[in-house]
Amino acid sequence: MVRALVLLLGLVLVAGGAVFVAQGGLGGPTSTPSASPSPTASPSPSPTASPSPSPSPSPSPSPSPISSSSSSPSPSPSPTPVPTPTIFTSPDGYTMTFPGPWGTLALQGTDVTPLLALLGSDQPAVANVVRSYLGTSGARVSMVGVDHDPAVAGGAIPPNANVLIQPSLSLPLDFVAGIVQPVIGQLPGVVGAVTRENVTLPGGESRRFTFQISATGADGTVSTATLQTYLLTHGPNAYLITFVTLADEAGRDDPIFDSIIGTFAFTP
Repeated sequence: MVRALVLLLGLVLVAGGAVFVAQGGLGGPTSTPSASPSPTASPSPSPTASPSPSPSPSPSPSPSPISSSSSSPSPSPSPTPVPTPTIFTSPDGYTMTFPGPWGTLALQGTDVTPLLALLGSDQPAVANVVRSYLGTSGARVSMVGVDHDPAVAGGAIPPNANVLIQPSLSLPLDFVAGIVQPVIGQLPGVVGAVTRENVTLPGGESRRFTFQISATGADGTVSTATLQTYLLTHGPNAYLITFVTLADEAGRDDPIFDSIIGTFAFTP
């Protein structure tokens, strides 16, 4: 299930955002002082017959370096604009705030069908697993998000997030977590153990599952991703918020994921 959602994001979402850096002009007008004219010497009357020597002309002053007080200041480069954070409000009753470069997409009902078709062209077996799981569990994909920052979006698996909602029958959180953890461990491509932690979020009590998945693309390239899935229950539903990035980039992206999940809240 989670692996399929990772591949969905990698195949479907196109990075459409970019951070533009405005650069100001460097340098400004300068002024060069003109040389002072040489003074003309008037002959002094001499008391004797000997002519008075004419005074030597004063040397013209050389242009002096321009001081900061006499030159026009050079304009400073414009600062890099900070993208405005995106507040995602879901019709499914929750909100999350994403950093400016991120893009988000709400999914409803049959929206996932064309995505699964596209996934099937690259990973038909995984697409069938997703269809089967969604059909039997009543789960559905509520939203997907991806980091559009050009510095990271070109990777094999760009940093991304998704929210899955499924009925929980209003069962206790730990009971649901006990069901979810082994299911994650049985997903195709899971490498190693699935760890579980109790995490208190502003949006409520949560259980966080951390694990890795190895996925092979159509070109045969193998990529290993690190995933963090937060499980929350609210009313009759369970919410699974998953963050994904390349295993080698987890140290870079985990603080960003922490900031995003810290904004998750249920709406009245």
